[in-house]
This record gives sequence, C-alpha cells and structure tokens, in this order.
Amino acid sequence: MYHFAPSRMPLLLYAARELKANFMAFDLVLNDKALLSARLTAKLVGRLAGCPLNAFLTEEQYTEQLVDAGYDKGTVSIQDVTSAVFSGLVSHIERQQRSLKPYGVSMGSMGVARRIFDWADSTGVLRAVIVVARVKSKTA
Repeated sequence: MYHFAPSRMPLLLYAARELKANFMAFDLVLNDKALLSARLTAKLVGRLAGCPLNAFLTEEQYTEQLVDAGYDKGTVSIQDVTSAVFSGLVSHIERQQRSLKPYGVSMGSMGVARRIFDWADSTGVLRAVIVVARVKSKTA
C-alpha cells in the first residue's frame, strides 16, 4: 500500500464507504521509535524508489487514516511481521545473485533493493506489517 500515489486514502475511502469492504493488506510503516535521521532517510529512499513522499506512516498515523476512511478503530489490527520479511528478501536476492554470477548475469537494480532491505532490517526504521480493519457497523 505504501506505493499508492498520492496516498492510500482514496483507496481506503472507496473500500470503506462505497464497497463497505473490510480491509486486509501488507504494508510498511515507520518505526516511531527510530531516530529522526533514520526516518527522514527512509522517506528519502522511498521517494527515490518512486513512492509518494509521505508513503511511510507510523502505526498511529495509519490507524488514524483507517478510522478517517470509515473503519472501526476497535477492529484495527496491525501485526508486525518484519522478522519474516526483510532478512528473507535479502537472503533470497543474495542466493539469486550467486546462482546467476557464473553465467555473467547481474540482477542490476535488485542489488540496490537488497541493500535497502538489509538497511531497513538492520536499522529497524521500517516495519513490515499485516493490517486488518473492519468497516464501522451501522446501528439502528
């Protein structure tokens, strides 16, 4: 969801208000406990990677967007799955690079992606999360 431009809000509004659809997604959130310099770097790296400038939100900001779109705050669940994501991506890219090297093939931009995922994993500035929210129920 972090790559939606200019923000994820139009999608959330449409899903909640028009479709009356519950929401479930994988996304990246900023760790609000990370150093300010690391958070700013994450925003800059995201921008260079083609993400909207304010794509990475804190968990609190993300929850606020969901509620503003029409989801019930009491049903919002954001589960951290970081430990199963970044290091696994780094390992996979490294294996692919090793298997292609004997053939003179480079993974090009995937090398950059590997470094970004490794940085995100080592600094903890970004968290990989599963987000679940239910639309507000209508009471009679």
